[in-house]
Amino acid sequence: MSPGHIKQGSPGSSLKGSLQKRLLLGLIVVALLTPLGILLPRLFHADGAWGEWGIERITTVFGYVPEGMKATGGLWKAPVSDYTFPTGSTSLVSQSLAYAASGLLGLVLAVCLIYVLMKVVRRRER
Repeated sequence: MSPGHIKQGSPGSSLKGSLQKRLLLGLIVVALLTPLGILLPRLFHADGAWGEWGIERITTVFGYVPEGMKATGGLWKAPVSDYTFPTGSTSLVSQSLAYAASGLLGLVLAVCLIYVLMKVVRRRER
């Protein structure tokens, strides 16, 4: 019997519930810490969060841009580009809210995708 098929009241069900609670708590803590991605680069006078660079910054840091990045760099446009709302406000509060909103949007989309995939897999198991 797989862990996903543990019946309520069985010895393994409390373990499964405990794991789910810890995972949920971990996700909440990470979501609450998201504004650090805005605060830390400002604190250390960095140009932005590590790894969230465009082609120009990659060129400055490494001296070149990989060919694959050049070819595909413009294919994707983020829904909340540069973690800012269309208002253009650059205040720390506005940036922190936009950063948290983009994280929440990503979390909701990931949960929805996982939910749909789980439904498809369960339907195929039957």
